[in-house]
Amino acid sequence: MRYLILIFLVQFSILRTSAQSGFTLEIVPYNIPDLPALHSYAFAQHNGKWLIIGGITGENTFSSHPNYEFLVIDPLNSKFWSYPYEYAAMDIEEPEHLSACFAASQQVGDYLYLVGGMGYLAESEAFGTFPYLTRIEVPALINAIIKKEKISSYFDQIEDESFRTMNATLSVVDSRFFLVGGQTLNGTFNEQGELIIDESPYGKCSIFKISEGEDFNLKHIETMAFDEHFLSLYPKAIAQVFPDGEQGLTIFYNEKIESVNKLSWMNIFDFGYSTHAQPEAEIPQYHSTIIPVYDQKNNKMHTVFLGGCDDYLCSDEQEYAPNMVEEMTSFTRFPDGYTQIETSQIQAYLTRGKDALFLPANNKQNGIIYLDELGDDNRNLIGYIYGGATTPSPMFYSNGELMDSASNQLFKVYLTKKPAISTLGVLFPDASMPMYRIQVPNK
Repeated sequence: MRYLILIFLVQFSILRTSAQSGFTLEIVPYNIPDLPALHSYAFAQHNGKWLIIGGITGENTFSSHPNYEFLVIDPLNSKFWSYPYEYAAMDIEEPEHLSACFAASQQVGDYLYLVGGMGYLAESEAFGTFPYLTRIEVPALINAIIKKEKISSYFDQIEDESFRTMNATLSVVDSRFFLVGGQTLNGTFNEQGELIIDESPYGKCSIFKISEGEDFNLKHIETMAFDEHFLSLYPKAIAQVFPDGEQGLTIFYNEKIESVNKLSWMNIFDFGYSTHAQPEAEIPQYHSTIIPVYDQKNNKMHTVFLGGCDDYLCSDEQEYAPNMVEEMTSFTRFPDGYTQIETSQIQAYLTRGKDALFLPANNKQNGIIYLDELGDDNRNLIGYIYGGATTPSPMFYSNGELMDSASNQLFKVYLTKKPAISTLGVLFPDASMPMYRIQVPNK
């Protein structure tokens, strides 16, 4: 059995077609009154209810702060419940880890695994990246939060320096955890009391197993460094299904260099790799809303990017606005290795800022939507989009303050297998608010 990591080192070619095959996404604004504003959080679900942990909250630019409340959301019934950390009395070494933002997370069965992320570190009395993996019992915690019961026993924690990363990706394949990419960040105060931030690339894939049950501990399998392949700190790893049917990760990376750009893949067991070049294209993989869709019947892997930037450090000069997602990009990998990139403007799709997360409804491992499991003639609810930050650049810190704000935006996301004409901001008969229809084409 193979586990592949594809490394997209640079710009891809844009291949535009007039084909009318594909599927259609519909983005429908949805409202839950008084829902908290939030971004960069961790997510799990059970019986249609979401568990939201950590992240950044606050709607005022100068008063945003780490999220110190557990949040349970029932999207079907438009309800939510919160539970402050200060009342939790969690029996773990570092409860502050549960307020981390930009942590890597993955749900496996009834457990949510939270790795790294950034927040306040008691050891340095400043912001930095956490060296922890925390396991959270999802069904029991959701039930306890709703009933306002004691929740101290639903957490286990492991400390290891290999977890000290933020903006990383955590995926699981055959009981192995893959922690990929991101960066470490450590804050200290100088003699003048000024906050000094030191960051460096994580630059590797850490592969490990967890012993479950009462004997909860870590077993390291392998560490694979890949930083020599990248000129930037911030490649982006996304879960994929490959032509052989196995799950793995694709690492997208835009690099603007004069030499030949390379698409490289690695088999993490034998460490062999080959290269492939496709110049002159960019993927806005940073801070975008990402929806992975796998077509089993035709063995095609679609990755849809809503909004985002082609560089981690978004700037006002780029085609990215703080209050609007302006563009959709679809990246499709075919079984013969052919790749197709389509870009279209979606100016009316209002999502406030970056890092709004797609929350899949199917609870599949690694968040992939399987096209063949959906109804052929139905408008299928595949998930939701919740939250987001409202600044065009990654958040900055000044004397410990978070210089950005969060959004409580919420959308339903529907998928129809039949292609349709893209429609922006039109009120349909069964919709109470305007929805936005986006066609994802195929070759």
